[in-house]
Amino acid sequence: MKDPLCASWDGDICTKCSIGSFFNSNGVCSQVEPSCRSFNQLTGDCISCYPGYQLTITKTCVKIVEGSNRNPLCSEFTNGVCLKCSSGSFFNGMGICESIDPLCKTSNALSGACTSCFSGYTVGGSKCVVSIESVRDPLCQEFNELICFKCSFGAYFNSKGFC
Repeated sequence: MKDPLCASWDGDICTKCSIGSFFNSNGVCSQVEPSCRSFNQLTGDCISCYPGYQLTITKTCVKIVEGSNRNPLCSEFTNGVCLKCSSGSFFNGMGICESIDPLCKTSNALSGACTSCFSGYTVGGSKCVVSIESVRDPLCQEFNELICFKCSFGAYFNSKGFC
């Protein structure tokens, strides 16, 4: 399966990710958080946010309510202070509720870091990234990274190097 976020290919190798995505640690294009105005091309971390969003200590963008300090991810708010974050979010190091990566199946309650991911993804740093297994050739029997060396019984290499 080819990487759907790849913009340019050299044979079966992605050479450039599409706008709004970057090469993750597995060499697969991953989408950047949509609220990021600019981001680090190597890590995908937000550098700046679009209007209406605030850059957090973990280099993600959270929505802010205009004219208010109230974070929309806060479920209990008293006297200008958030007491409890809503489900699917956590307090970051600055005391702001921040969204947990929606691809996380489970996460650390204190840091928001993913501890397990939904099918097709694997933990990469504190987030979930596309699993190498999800982009592998399903008819390949032996892999080294993303390169197939041996096709399954009854399959053969086609002109593009896939089984």
